[in-house]
Amino acid sequence: MNANAEFDVVVFGATGFTGQLVAEYLNKQYGKNSGVTWAMAGRSADKLAEVRDLIGAPSDTPLIVADSSDAASLEDMARRAKCVLTSVGPYSLYGEPVVKACVEAGADYVDLCGEVLFMREMIAKYQTAAIQSGARLVFSCGFDSIPFDLGVQYLQEEAVKSFGQPMSRVRGRMRSMQGTLSGGTAASGAATMAAVQNDASLMAPLMDPFSLADGFQGPAQPAGNQVQEDEALGIWVAPFMMAVINTKNIHRSNALMDHAYGEDFVYDEMMVGGSGEAGKAAAEAAASNQFMPASGAATMAAVQNDASLMGPLMDPFSLADGFQGPAQPAGNQVQEDEALGIWVAPFMMAVINTKNIHRSNALMDHAYGEDFVYDEMMVGGSGEAGKAAAEAAASNQFMPEGEAPKPGEGPSKKEQEEGYYDLMVHGTSSDGNTLCVTVTGDKDPGYGSTSKMIAESAICLVKDLPEVAGGFYTPAPALGATLRNRLIASAGLTFTVDA
Repeated sequence: MNANAEFDVVVFGATGFTGQLVAEYLNKQYGKNSGVTWAMAGRSADKLAEVRDLIGAPSDTPLIVADSSDAASLEDMARRAKCVLTSVGPYSLYGEPVVKACVEAGADYVDLCGEVLFMREMIAKYQTAAIQSGARLVFSCGFDSIPFDLGVQYLQEEAVKSFGQPMSRVRGRMRSMQGTLSGGTAASGAATMAAVQNDASLMAPLMDPFSLADGFQGPAQPAGNQVQEDEALGIWVAPFMMAVINTKNIHRSNALMDHAYGEDFVYDEMMVGGSGEAGKAAAEAAASNQFMPASGAATMAAVQNDASLMGPLMDPFSLADGFQGPAQPAGNQVQEDEALGIWVAPFMMAVINTKNIHRSNALMDHAYGEDFVYDEMMVGGSGEAGKAAAEAAASNQFMPEGEAPKPGEGPSKKEQEEGYYDLMVHGTSSDGNTLCVTVTGDKDPGYGSTSKMIAESAICLVKDLPEVAGGFYTPAPALGATLRNRLIASAGLTFTVDA
């Protein structure tokens, strides 16, 4: 930790939707005379001042101009902060310069990252330097993955108290939730899929539940990729969209805590449908609708079950009856189409349309030529406005019926207040003992609850846990019960043992 820094917490991205919620929470919960000093940071001084006034913060609230594309500004921000709280994503696009600045300054860092590939790369690249500088970097301090990571840790603590041993088989089961997936999460998902489309080898760490566990490989884990009856609980369950990151974070937590849950620990996460035929129908509906249109969900479920299926998805000629034509454009990133003088973005339908068109050409005796090259993209427009439009399109087109919020957008206050989540964490020990705990949140998961969780994470790290050594962490090993108590006291979460 940068112990002599000017501010306890600097909120980087304070003019974005989530960053504004964080600043609003800090102003309400940790205003003057609270013992917590904080500042707002972003690209525009005018916008920062506008947000400061909008949330009712004092006129002397410190404002710091910093931009992910300006290394010097990030270095200055990191030097002034004991902890940088960043909501600026996708992290694969904008995160590394902030990580680098914090590591070099010895400043702590918390984020909302759910991007496995980014996290894996940052750990490999900066872990040694973070240990040396004393910077503590904690990924995934929002809905992914605090309720799940701290929920499992709480279950295991209670199991050791009750039975003298941890639970070797743990099931995370989302009973119910109401709220909106954040625009940042949608953008992060799109960025991850774009990376995989560009390099199929990246699918391996996305598939490996232990890809963040520093080389440890534990027992086989449940696939969690199809509707099934959970016989241990007597309910039907469906794939849960957050499991892909949460499971990896929880296995990393176990590894960082010297396998406190055991080296035989098995964990999965699913959405609860319910019991009987009605529960089965509810689980099937959830499986089709929580990520994307049903066909997309089915395809991704198949790939999660068998990574070799990524090959034909990547091959533009996979339907062309064995014909292999020339290299085709990847179409997986925002780019300037120089032939047309416009900016373009990846188009979600291209993955099937391009294959069908190459099949059509093959079936018509290559009427378009054996040297035929074809791609499909979304048009943004020309100039800087076109580039911005293309970038927005790349982040937001992959959600059901175009309903994903854009980064910087989110639900109304009423929708945030009416949101909630109810998570069951059920454990079974090696000798058959069982225990169940519940984690709940009182706001919508993606925004209202997340903004409180990340704010409390930053304050907890700085104010309560100076003894934590430098390095990259998940929430449980770095913050643990200390953060859990803060979340119960101030952030509307509950952690209870079921009767």
